[in-house]
Amino acid sequence: MAKQGLVRIPFYPQLNCLRDLGSDIPLVMSALLFWMSRAKEPTFCPKRHNHQIALHLGMDHQSFAAAFEKLNDQGIFRRHERIIEPKEKTDDSRVKVEELYDLNFSACQQLLAQHGFDISLKLLINAADDSFDCYDVIEEKFLPTIQSLHGFLSGADYERAALDMAALTVYINEFHEDFAFKAIAPGWKLLLAIPMGAQWQDYARELYVRFMRAGERAIDFSFTDGNFFVPDHAEIKSKIHMVKHYGNKHEARVMAAAMMMALACRFPEHLTFTSELSVSQLIPALDLVKEAFTDLDLSPALREDYYTSRRLSVQQQASEEQVFATWLASQTGA
Repeated sequence: MAKQGLVRIPFYPQLNCLRDLGSDIPLVMSALLFWMSRAKEPTFCPKRHNHQIALHLGMDHQSFAAAFEKLNDQGIFRRHERIIEPKEKTDDSRVKVEELYDLNFSACQQLLAQHGFDISLKLLINAADDSFDCYDVIEEKFLPTIQSLHGFLSGADYERAALDMAALTVYINEFHEDFAFKAIAPGWKLLLAIPMGAQWQDYARELYVRFMRAGERAIDFSFTDGNFFVPDHAEIKSKIHMVKHYGNKHEARVMAAAMMMALACRFPEHLTFTSELSVSQLIPALDLVKEAFTDLDLSPALREDYYTSRRLSVQQQASEEQVFATWLASQTGA
């Protein structure tokens, strides 16, 4: 039985450009765009959700289902299958297969462009961003550029990571002074300065102690745009370590990426790196890591999670993978 009262639903007026596909299409597409941009994984199941959303939209089930199929025919959704094993296995029990769909944002972007509405991929992906007011306009310039490290470290692994981050930051501050001035927050810039007569490797080992304080073991670092925090999982439980860049400081983004990719490459079995930056934009960060850690294998820096998180088309992903492969090949014997 449907709930009684006012139903509040998301609606994007720009999707009226799709009205020539059907009068119900803008409303249905609005609901699905909001649903699918909120979820990182495919969660929409027509069999389970068509009736639910149709009720919320004040439509009959058949009209909603027809609108969904019309949109599906445009190639903007990706179909996935989930295998559901029976709770109890008997002679009569059977495995169920559930159809799930998510939005191919690149295909949706192309469809909207064909109907006269040009919009960036980033805006589509952030269509459900609830940091904007209900009547506000989601503008790309107000959306942060996000880079993340997924996973956790503890014990001896955390201690090695802390030493690596101390070494990398001291190295960059010492040997890339102009870059460091633009990338590193002033307080940290002073802290990273090597005392007169000291070697940078020795000072990095001194700085490492900062990340080892009992009860609060964490790599904490501030850029000129954004902050980085990776704790020892044994003390602070956190599996996603995110840096949000709200400005346009290229150097801060490169510095953050360098620190994250260095850790992802040092501990590929525990950590993965994702970023909104393209491979070309990340190459300066890869260069810094290669320079500081000459023996570190950098091939795990950009793995499948990096490409899928950017919601690229098949062609775009292949092109980006080739850029990374070309860079890796150029480092052979370097």
